[in-house]
Amino acid sequence: MNVGFFLFRTYMRILNTILPSRAVNKAINIFFSPKKHTPKAWEVEAEQKGERIWIDEELSCIVWGEGKPVLLMHGWEGRATQMSVFIPYLSDKYKLIALDAPAHGVSKGNTSNPHEFIKAIFKAQEKFGEFSAIVGHSMGGGCSVYSALEGLKVDKVVSIAGPAYFRDVVSLFGQFIGLSRGTHQKFLNSVEHHVELSFEQLDLAKRISPTKESIMIIHDVDDKEVPYNQALKYEKILGKDNVMTTTGLGHRQIMRDKKVLQTIADFIDS
Repeated sequence: MNVGFFLFRTYMRILNTILPSRAVNKAINIFFSPKKHTPKAWEVEAEQKGERIWIDEELSCIVWGEGKPVLLMHGWEGRATQMSVFIPYLSDKYKLIALDAPAHGVSKGNTSNPHEFIKAIFKAQEKFGEFSAIVGHSMGGGCSVYSALEGLKVDKVVSIAGPAYFRDVVSLFGQFIGLSRGTHQKFLNSVEHHVELSFEQLDLAKRISPTKESIMIIHDVDDKEVPYNQALKYEKILGKDNVMTTTGLGHRQIMRDKKVLQTIADFIDS
């Protein structure tokens, strides 16, 4: 743990004690304010191969290829250009649409949350029509599953390193920054209020039909950001055939693994 983060956790613990409501507000502001990171050289090069489109005044995406649309949804603090890893695997058969979620990439805004990701997904459907598939990473994976459960017109859904229960991920964040037990519960309640969706609605694994054949879950056992137990919760409902387990890739490298990318392409084509 670096010195800066140690001091921040100490500050939050003190705030928990003397001003718990301020501690909750501080946690909310941090949790819903994604940092924007500079795209890497390979991402810039990939964007130049596609077409940047504005779905509305605030929501942007990149399009590669032609054919039936496949929507690509990055994770928290991610960006559309990261999803260009799918170009060699899918762009010869499909129109790939990579969204920049609200407050991510070049899309407008300073704050975001799962509901904003979900609304962006449905706006993309209004623009491009029914999807052959939707592929999401991390929060984008969870929001992709939720959107399909809520009526998104899509044939297949792939969630990579995504949550099965959003409450678990939110709770981990609260523990990570040092919220006390009482403040932690107030934080969870405040998250529900801001997102305007209950954690029960976001209990994805619980809501999926066990006979669902159009969904694939991919997760790495060494994922430190969204723990592998989230995949096991999906597996309990869906069975092992719908869950692909990897080792040694973690939360981010899984998105550039050739075997993972080819497996997803084969699943969409099947």
